Amino acid sequence: MTTCGGGMHEAKFSRLPFQQLMWLDILIRTITRCKLSEFKVEILMRLKSRLGLDWLTITQAQRIVERFNTRSSGYVVPRRCGKSSFFSTILALILVTCPYAGLKALYTAHTLSVVSEMYQNIATNVVRPLEAFNAYQLHQYQMRKERNNGIESPSDFYFKAEARPYTHGQIIRVEFFKLNDDGVLNLAGEKKLVNSLHCKLCIRPNSLRGLTYNMVIVDEAHFVPANVYETFLPWTATDDGTMVMMSSHKCGQDNNSYVDLNNVRMSGILMNTVGYVCRHHLLSMIRAPHIGVLSCLCNFFSQPLHINTDKDYKKMMIAFTAQRGSSSDTESDHVNNKTAMLSEVGGIPQGLNKDDLVNVDVKKISLANESGTRHFMIQSIPVEAYLCTRTRKDMTFSEDVLCYIDPSPTDVTRSYNAMAFVTVASKPLYLPNSSNRPDGREVMFNKYVVLAHEDYRPRWVDPDNSLDDMTIMAKVFMITVRAITLLYGGHFKRFIVVPESNALAVDTFWSACGMYLAQEEYASVLCPHNVIIVSTVTETRIASGRRPSEKRTERIVRRAKQRHENRFNPYITSESENQLLRSYPQRSYFLDNSLIPLPVNTESYRPQIEMLTQEEIAQNRMCEMDEPPIFKLGYSLGRDKVQRHWDFFTRCYNRNPNNMSDITCARQIFSFWLTCKGESIPSYIARNMAAICLHRSQKATTSWTCSGKDRVSNGKFIRDDPALVVIMATTILADIINGTYVGKFLRLEANTHHSGQK
Repeated sequence: MTTCGGGMHEAKFSRLPFQQLMWLDILIRTITRCKLSEFKVEILMRLKSRLGLDWLTITQAQRIVERFNTRSSGYVVPRRCGKSSFFSTILALILVTCPYAGLKALYTAHTLSVVSEMYQNIATNVVRPLEAFNAYQLHQYQMRKERNNGIESPSDFYFKAEARPYTHGQIIRVEFFKLNDDGVLNLAGEKKLVNSLHCKLCIRPNSLRGLTYNMVIVDEAHFVPANVYETFLPWTATDDGTMVMMSSHKCGQDNNSYVDLNNVRMSGILMNTVGYVCRHHLLSMIRAPHIGVLSCLCNFFSQPLHINTDKDYKKMMIAFTAQRGSSSDTESDHVNNKTAMLSEVGGIPQGLNKDDLVNVDVKKISLANESGTRHFMIQSIPVEAYLCTRTRKDMTFSEDVLCYIDPSPTDVTRSYNAMAFVTVASKPLYLPNSSNRPDGREVMFNKYVVLAHEDYRPRWVDPDNSLDDMTIMAKVFMITVRAITLLYGGHFKRFIVVPESNALAVDTFWSACGMYLAQEEYASVLCPHNVIIVSTVTETRIASGRRPSEKRTERIVRRAKQRHENRFNPYITSESENQLLRSYPQRSYFLDNSLIPLPVNTESYRPQIEMLTQEEIAQNRMCEMDEPPIFKLGYSLGRDKVQRHWDFFTRCYNRNPNNMSDITCARQIFSFWLTCKGESIPSYIARNMAAICLHRSQKATTSWTCSGKDRVSNGKFIRDDPALVVIMATTILADIINGTYVGKFLRLEANTHHSGQK
């Protein structure tokens, strides 16, 4: 959410970005105190011109309300920028203009002089707003009376506020009286309307025992003892209580500060960090797992100050200067500068790759941010309204569903298999000046929808051990395909299955799918709707440009087979299972020297994607190449894993106004095994997404890995498979619809024989 542009066009609304954010924060909290929470969006839209937010739309107002839906706020701003003086003005305004707020505010700081100065400022500032409020109330009352032909309505009244400062206790008390032409109204049983502010030094936890406040303002929060917060936090849990923390940055002489807001961020705190040299702008945002909004003063400077002060600031020089050297090319300068100028976005910015963080002193980066997690869990899509009842038509759903399967290579009694079914819906995105696009095409916004998600143990499906692991996985896959087809009336015509084949041979899974397809239970549902199932196939060749001798060719083939056996045989469960050459009863090609035989019948899935055909296989058999092509069923997750994770979170999952896509769950998401466990499926997936981190390993060279795996204190192992399957399904589907996927597909044929059965 951008705050730096608000109110700059009028002098009286000329505020710095963090001041605009602070003003919106207190305004929305005051609306909550006045019991008007349901009208927050309407109030913002009505006051947008006065707030300097003429650009505000309904959707943006809803995002602002969602962003400020926290109990606590933190503002880390450099010295002499106007945070305390501006906040004293805000406090004076809400004390005298919100009679129904019932404010009991406490202002505290680390020294008595700061507390006393704030009391004097507010006592001075409250005079003019008080006069303006009383004059406005009387004027509005007289206008209403004139419209009623000078006759006073019996129920009409106006407010008159009186401020009563108590210097001895440093308390400012504002009382509101209801008046009409007869004087003060004394209504029986009506509670007196009072707002009060108590400015008090608090450096000991017991100094406030017995008192209750509904708003706490902590100035110089970095220097207030940590144990004092134990007194503040219970107040924020009741009666719409809030806490606002303000502080300056730590510097050389501030090493003994009690707390550091940058290290205590959590989902319940709205953080705003501002820095001249922007050290916090760049690094704190990456370190913090939950941060959604950030405003920065670096926009006001052409380059940072004192960039050679120490090594931390010297690293920031990379952000503001063009890079020259062996690692720079025509695009790297742009990426480096973009990496540095994170602007006002949450989470990891777009355009970064893992090489951009080599010089950043972090070892673990959380990729998911709070706003993306909240959006994924809450903003579900009623797919049935688009495909079945047709009551909604603003998006067009694709007929493709991609399923990514992650088979676990561990022991069958402990392993979990995960799979996710993802489709995409598109709608036109109306952008400014979009009509001037040279290609004349509409800009489309892609919304990826998780239709189904399974995370199960094979022995849950087959407690009698009558089926091998791959057959169990095929059974769960086919059950889910059948369920999605029935649930949405056969809208989805093509199911693309992408089984990960890094550690396991998945040909037995494919053969078992053909066996289930031949059964009446599945054929009676899939065939009438013309549903086809295809799988990805990878192809590898020896890259040599010359043909080796026959003896060397035999040696190459023999070694390839040996490597294949050494790789996959440790995971088979019996001699009769997972035998590669018994997977297909149909005729196979390259039976003698290929790793995985292919079925006869193949069919084009998309015109732009080349398919394996009988003619192509026969042609390749006769070509003069080092070795016949090795066709491998499935998908090998290679070195692009980190970049795929990075792109998924920065371009899709995390909330960013520049994103051209996002992801959420179907409202009727299907998951048999997670439902049996009593899990909330979106919450389960989001919890696993939040655990995904980017890890840096510093050995001979710097390398990055993405993982959510961990071991907790009780020895329990936390897996990242539930999140991995959603990430891979989404990114591979994006490659396919964008035409950037390079690979081949095989169509599933009905199969009445399967070697994996007992």
